[in-house]
Amino acid sequence: MATLSLARVSQVLDRFEAVEARLGATMDSNEIVKLSKERAELEPVAAVMRTLVDARREVEDLEALASDPEVDAFLTSFARAGSVSLSLVTSKVLDWLADRSALDQSQPRALYAAAN
Repeated sequence: MATLSLARVSQVLDRFEAVEARLGATMDSNEIVKLSKERAELEPVAAVMRTLVDARREVEDLEALASDPEVDAFLTSFARAGSVSLSLVTSKVLDWLADRSALDQSQPRALYAAAN
């Protein structure tokens, strides 16, 4: 299974935030049109990647819980089950990106580089 590096995810999210910030600051109509198009392309990808980041954080929290020697067996097994959901979320994100790429080849290739 392919994985998404945190650096690539951060890169896409940072770009989305930069585009939104610039949209709120510019008065140039040509730039507004250009940025609006880019924002429309990035928005669904950024939303999915935020979900992935949230899932990774949750897994980290659950893994910390699982490694705590004072946690009882039930909580430990529950925390370990969390790593399965990260794999599932990552898989779904990669599938979504692949489907989106296949359907719309006009999207910038940089958006899909995050899956590599």
